[in-house]
Amino acid sequence: MGLITGQPRNATVRALQQSSLLVLSKTSFDRLMRSNPALCLCVYWNVGCTMMERYMETEAQGRTLAAQLSASDEQLHQLHEEIEALCSGQVE
Repeated sequence: MGLITGQPRNATVRALQQSSLLVLSKTSFDRLMRSNPALCLCVYWNVGCTMMERYMETEAQGRTLAAQLSASDEQLHQLHEEIEALCSGQVE
């Protein structure tokens, strides 16, 4: 994503065996994307798929949190009613 957005990116990677790595600058990446439309389409398709998956995961988490908040709100409302009843002497 950093090559696409230009934003800094850092990660810790550990190789399991002897490896050769390639450093790809943003300029080189952009040039590669312009010179190879099929590769460009593939890269951006995969980025779009990844973003959609992340969105759907976040949306599901949001629905779960909303349900938990609703349940907590109901419990809080019931507790408030019980406290009011105790304070007004309506409960023995």
